[in-house]
Amino acid sequence: MEARCGRLRLVVTALRILAWLVLAIGMLVGLFALAGVAASAVFGVPALLVPARVTLLGGLLSLIAALLCVAVLVGAAELIRLLLAIETHTRRLAQRPEAPADEP
Repeated sequence: MEARCGRLRLVVTALRILAWLVLAIGMLVGLFALAGVAASAVFGVPALLVPARVTLLGGLLSLIAALLCVAVLVGAAELIRLLLAIETHTRRLAQRPEAPADEP
């Protein structure tokens, strides 16, 4: 059974690893953007290229986008795991010998 579903299990693992990477990178980008806005407000450093509102919005949107991407990737991985479990249980049920039916 493992040889039959090995590649799909590898895809599930890859999706989960990719989800964690997306979460880590998205959080870093969002937090750095928010930290840049906070630092410019506290220290009075003017924004060089973009206004603070745009950077703040970009930081918040990157956090939200990272969470959404992680939800989609983990959802896809869990859907594949669910389908593999359904297939395994269905195959096991089909291979079970049938019991004789009781006649009334």
